[in-house]
Amino acid sequence: MTESERLCEAVDRFAEAMKAKLLEKLGCRWDGWDTRKFIESGECKESLRSHAACLCELDEPEEVDVANFCMFLWHYREKHLTEIRT
Repeated sequence: MTESERLCEAVDRFAEAMKAKLLEKLGCRWDGWDTRKFIESGECKESLRSHAACLCELDEPEEVDVANFCMFLWHYREKHLTEIRT
């Protein structure tokens, strides 16, 4: 397997883990991830910081949660940048 193939496989597996975690949270009635309030109030960034701090402790696997909070911020910025450009 080439370096490129291994990288793509790792990204695909990680993305699947992210998606599974998000769908699990939706099943628990967790929503609002893409709302202006969640992003602009700083709640998303605070949750990201909190989960990222746990990465150093390695007690609980937090990488997927950290990545999901990053995706929320990325998605919000991309959505609003697209709206500004059009």
